[in-house]
Amino acid sequence: MDIRMYDCGFGDCFRLKNEKEKCLYVDFGIHTKSMKKNDREFRYKQIIAQMPDESDFLLTHYHDDHYAGAIYMGGIGKRFRNVYIPDIWNTSSSVDIIKLVLLRGLITRSVLRRGLSLIRFLISICALAGKVFFIKRTSNIQDKYVALWPEQGYVEGKAKEIISGLSGEMRMPEGLTSIAERLREIVLRLEVTERLEERSELIRGLENLEREYTALSTEITIDKNLQYKLSCYGNGISIVFQNKYEVDRNILFTGDAGKESIWDFIEKNSDGKVSMYDRYDVIKIPHHGTTSYYHSFVSRCGKDTQLLIPNGKIANSSWYIDRQYSADANVMNCFSVCSNNKACAASTVSCSCHNYILANNPNHYVDI
Repeated sequence: MDIRMYDCGFGDCFRLKNEKEKCLYVDFGIHTKSMKKNDREFRYKQIIAQMPDESDFLLTHYHDDHYAGAIYMGGIGKRFRNVYIPDIWNTSSSVDIIKLVLLRGLITRSVLRRGLSLIRFLISICALAGKVFFIKRTSNIQDKYVALWPEQGYVEGKAKEIISGLSGEMRMPEGLTSIAERLREIVLRLEVTERLEERSELIRGLENLEREYTALSTEITIDKNLQYKLSCYGNGISIVFQNKYEVDRNILFTGDAGKESIWDFIEKNSDGKVSMYDRYDVIKIPHHGTTSYYHSFVSRCGKDTQLLIPNGKIANSSWYIDRQYSADANVMNCFSVCSNNKACAASTVSCSCHNYILANNPNHYVDI
């Protein structure tokens, strides 16, 4: 299996390639604060130019620094064969979960101004994708990988907890429940239809919802504490996956799912359904390697294990790479690969990065 890691600043894009299946792109986005608009568009064009026809796409979670590139593809007409997205659409609490994802976008506001809402992403996927698959724990991806997360009971429970606490923080925008209900209906139809005429009808419905959704932004006061809480919730919906069968080169991709309660469930195999492997050769570190999402993978690393840390230049000290990853890599005689973060927090620890993407490759990627 060949893995390519692109430099997307504070954003993610990986290409997984093997002999039997089509290329799988895992996330495709750049955080707007880590790259200027022209540079972002140039990077998107670079990645798309290298993208084989009929590639597949997996979105780990519904944050724009992971799907913005897929929206950009809408203006170019490049088409994915299959798309895999977290299943927040087919549970008993779907409407509540969708409302929270949409609410974060309203509170952020800048997401709406940049045209990077969840609904805009779904419009792009509706137009550019073949089949759409909903992914939850134990789901197969390309029949080669298996999802370790999200676990729907956790996602539903957290949604109920957050919504029950909202009464003391803010009033839910009027009309958001209706938008969430109709959005769910459209996306459920999207999963089962590939006919162009039906997709066109779904796109029109999504565009109408997007206009209603954007109008709700006037009812919202920006609340950074609530925004952070909703962002953490969105990260907790991330698809975490590994190769389906243990092989010579085991991989673990984690999205932004880094909180200990999630890893406690995954590592203990709390439902007895799917176990992690004892050792991985490639591990994509959770949430860009930030301190608040640090998780130790030392027990599952061996010599030459590669820790992939997509974390580019961004002026926010809380988003620096935690120095502990470099220390872990040194202890285990493995190494990390980061996206040229010049503000790495490993100032007191010898950096273990073997590759700086921008410095070593004019195409801004490294093959792992």
